[in-house]
This record gives sequence, structure tokens and C-alpha cells, in this order.
Amino acid sequence: MAWNDIRKDEPLETLSHWELDELIEVRSHFTKQQGPTSSSSIFSFGMECRNPPNFPPTIPILPGEFRNWAGNIHVSNMWIAIPRTFKDILVLANWAYLNDFMLRPKGFSNSWAPLTVTKSSSSCRNTVLVDTTQFLIQMKMLSSKGKFRAVQVQTGASMESLLSFLEDHKCGLFAAPVMGEISIGGVLAVSGHGSGLPTLSSSRAPAGYSSGSLSNLILSFKAVVWDEHKESYVIKKFARAERDSRAFLTHMGRAFLTEVTLLVGPAYKLRCQSLSDLSAEKLLASPDDVNGAKSGHETFASLVDKYHSVDLSVFPYTDYTLLMACSNRTKNYNNTSRVVNTPYPFSYLENVPRSVTVLLSQFLSGRHYLAPLISRLNHQFNSVGIRYSSNEDIWGASKNILVRYKSTFTHSFSSGYAILTSRDNLQKVASEVYSFYLELLEKFSSDWQYPQNQPLQITVTGLDDPKDLPPFGKFESPALSILAPVKGKKFNVALVVSVNVYPGTRYFEKFMRELESHLFLKYDGDEALVRPEWAKAWAFTDSGAWDNRILIRKMIPKAYGSDWNWAIETLNQYDPHHIFSNDFIKYVLHANSTLSDKQNKLSSLKW
Repeated sequence: MAWNDIRKDEPLETLSHWELDELIEVRSHFTKQQGPTSSSSIFSFGMECRNPPNFPPTIPILPGEFRNWAGNIHVSNMWIAIPRTFKDILVLANWAYLNDFMLRPKGFSNSWAPLTVTKSSSSCRNTVLVDTTQFLIQMKMLSSKGKFRAVQVQTGASMESLLSFLEDHKCGLFAAPVMGEISIGGVLAVSGHGSGLPTLSSSRAPAGYSSGSLSNLILSFKAVVWDEHKESYVIKKFARAERDSRAFLTHMGRAFLTEVTLLVGPAYKLRCQSLSDLSAEKLLASPDDVNGAKSGHETFASLVDKYHSVDLSVFPYTDYTLLMACSNRTKNYNNTSRVVNTPYPFSYLENVPRSVTVLLSQFLSGRHYLAPLISRLNHQFNSVGIRYSSNEDIWGASKNILVRYKSTFTHSFSSGYAILTSRDNLQKVASEVYSFYLELLEKFSSDWQYPQNQPLQITVTGLDDPKDLPPFGKFESPALSILAPVKGKKFNVALVVSVNVYPGTRYFEKFMRELESHLFLKYDGDEALVRPEWAKAWAFTDSGAWDNRILIRKMIPKAYGSDWNWAIETLNQYDPHHIFSNDFIKYVLHANSTLSDKQNKLSSLKW
């Protein structure tokens, strides 16, 4: 191996394909070059970032950077460790405890919120990223119990690889996040979910399925926790029936799960039809308007009643929509649908025309008034792309339909909210949200401000109802899941609203502050209850996201009731030294409504 050709600042991406033994040899090589210093002195970032002291010599650690998918968080000069086994994870955890470091699982970095690292801090000084996606990716099917099946998967595995593995074993998931390049650990940390409900003619999802988040599918898991008797971190297995497990099922990066056992169902086929000629005004009309009219047109709620899943994109400053409705279809009747044999059927999204790129460049340079034009072009581009790529009507294995978004597709900055309500109230809530969204667009445009340029996305999903799980024990819902049921309420669905823009859009934060404040004030638990999507942007002020202290200190904890404090205190008990945390998580996950002086100081940081 030509060692002299390897730079000390070699990025991780160019080294990640090497074998583990080669990486250890690289480490040894640079340690010898630097002379008789600490065994952890592998590469040097200069004075700003110290080499991790006393780092375990058998675990590769490389210099790199963290850049999330939207690009709003980019931290260079990071250390990235690559564990190969659970034992390596334990060694890292106890090293971090003894040397006052924090460990942050890296996953695929396809997120928005600063749950991994924050952009405001010199994370490399006390943080090591842990890349579990290289080796901790094993999966195996477990013996079935009657009609139910389960899969055991390590948390570094990707969503796409899990669904492919399940398909090979004639199994699947009722719903899943649309992006395939996300880790299982990352999905579970934020109660990641897909879209879909049983049709109106079905009372529940089929046996082995849940229409809520993936967190609700967990039957058991292993996590790295503090053992006060051994005075060290250990790996502990939790059964879902154990009460403390509820705190780990959605933990926002405050814990480190190494392996999970998930309930899965039988494999199935999906037929999806994409329509681009439906009116947003009609689909999202008030129920009063719908009931009073004789037009008989479809509404969002009526489509949800008919189809397995409904995904609606509304293009701002227009009445244009793009709707994808999917149904469980065993056969491709009369061969009317194009058969899809691989994931990511919407490949046209990787081929953005130059005209759109030029306009986008102008837009990002400050010409925000081009937003209505960009919105119309986006709709036209998607309509033509779907038609000419033969994606108007597709059919295939559920995995090939569910996994449809690549990290290389058009990037966006996204805020998201789950509004829990009853199925009977779904159209009313959808209409109210859209009506206020239109009011805000009109208000801002009257001041010559155009804060929207990508589609408003509206979907629906079920809640994390433990009754969806087989009677292996007495289960409870994930405590901090955005889809956790509300005690004393008959909410059974969640309307999921995502507001998307191109990164750097002017006036977006101001727009979102008004929209978000309206949602939290209006849907406070009576007819509906709103919660933020943990992985996305939320808690807006005019200056940015994750900055609204009233939401963080009062309104978001209120949306979880007593479970909020209980879950935080439980996670603190299992990680009292906060090695699985960062400044943002410490600020958000406080177990009371009054912040300490240290937390108030943290709140002044820009995440």
C-alpha cells in the first residue's frame, strides 16, 4: 500500500471502502509517523481540535466531516470511529465516559434537525461520530409464532436493505419512510414513519402490520446503558413488555440502540397511480362545502378511505397538485400498470432541466419573487416527468414502491408536523390547515415576500397503537413518538404536513413562525393535537428553527403530558453521564418547564 499517497486529511468517503485491517494499518502508520505521542494521534486537525486522548487502538478512527442532507448543518474537522462489533461499541462507550467525550451515531446523515451534531459548536473537541453503517448491518429472520413473523436487525442497516431482506423472505412492512438511504437506528430515534391507513372497509391493518411508526413495531431491543454496580456501560436487552422500554423506542438521539427485533407482515404488491390534474381547492375543501355541493368530487378524506396510502403535493401560488394513491393489489389486472422491479421508480427526479437550475440559482441569489414561476415549473416538470417515465400507473412489490426517494434527488429544507385527530375529523383539519396556509401566502405576497417554492406535502398515517401488536405481552406506546396516542382522546389518525423550500429561501423562517404558532394554538388537544416531526425543522422564530423557547419549554412537552418528564428521567437514568447527547438535545430534553442557568445559556446558541 502506498502510504505516502495517503494524506492526513483524507476524507472518510475515500477510505470507507477499505477493509478494517487496512484501516487499522493506516492508523498504525500515522501513529508511528507522529512519534512517541498518544496512541490516538492518528491525524491532526491543528490547534482547534485535539486528537481523542487514549483512544482504543483496535478501533479505526478517521478524520471527516458531517454534512446533513439539506446542507444546513456542515461541521468539518470531525472524528469518525468505525466499530465492527457490539464489543467495539462498548469499548467506545466506556472510553467516552472515562475521557469526557460524547458519541453520536452518524447513520447516513439524511436529516434536518441538529440531533447528531450542532453547527454552532466545535464538535470535534468532545465528540466522536460513530459510523455503524459499515459493519453493524446484519439481519436475520426469527422463527415465527403462528401467523406473526419478526426480523432481527442491527441498527446500522439501511431502510432499503431491510425491505430488500424482508422481500427475499416473503415479508414486508405496511408503511415505511420513502427514503431508502436512512439507517434503522436513525428511523427509530425519531419515530420515522410512512403514509397509509387501512381502507374504510378494514378495521385494522393486516396481521403483523402497524400503520404507525416503525418504533411501534419493536418487540425487543439491545441498548448501551450504564450499570451502576459495574460502574461501566454495558449492553442490556429490553423486552417490549418492560415499562422502561417505552423511553427508548423513540429517543431523539439520547440513547444508543445496537439491535432491534421488529414485527413484520407478509409480502404484498402495491399499485400506485399518480394524478396531476386535480384541484387543491376541491381536494382540501371544507366538509361543509363538500356536503352542501352536488358536484360529487373527491376529497382528500374520501381518497384516504379508498386507498392504502395517499400522498398529496400542493404547489404554492397555484391550484395545482400531484397526488399518488396506492392500493394493495395482488395481481396486475389486464397488465394496465407498468411493472416496477427495483426501488426508486421516479428516476426522472435526478435529471433536473437546466432552465430550472438557472431559475433556482437566481432565486437563491435573492430573487424570491420568482417563487410562483418556480412553483408552476415544478408542477410542469413533475407532470411531464411522470408521464414520460411511465410512472402514471405502476405496480410491483411493496418495497419497490415504498422506497422511492434518493438522497441525490432535489434537496429541500423541510419542517413537519403530525396533527393527531379522529378519522371522521380528517377532512376538516386538512381543510383548515390548507386554508390558513393560503391566507399566509396571500399576506406575505401582498408585502412582496414569497417564502414558499416547493410543494406543501400532506399525507396521513395511523397512530402507534400497541393493539396492532400480537399478544406477546402487555405493551405500551413509545413515550416520545410523534404518533403516540393521547390518553382520554379518540384520536386514531395523524395528518402529516410537511412545508418544504429550497435551502436559503428568504422569509421562510418568518412564514413558519406564523404557521407553526397557529397550529399549536389551534390544535392543543381538543379536536386535534399537533406535534413536530423530530427529524425536521420546528420551533421557529423569525431568525431560525429550533429557537422558539415557548414551544420547546411549554407547548411541545404539554403535547406529551406526563410521558415527557418520565421518558427524559428514564433516559437520564440509563445514561447519567450523557455520553449519548449533544448541546441541542440537552436543551430540548429538559424534564421540567423551568430551564437551568446552563440550559438558558445553551438556548442562546444557533443550532
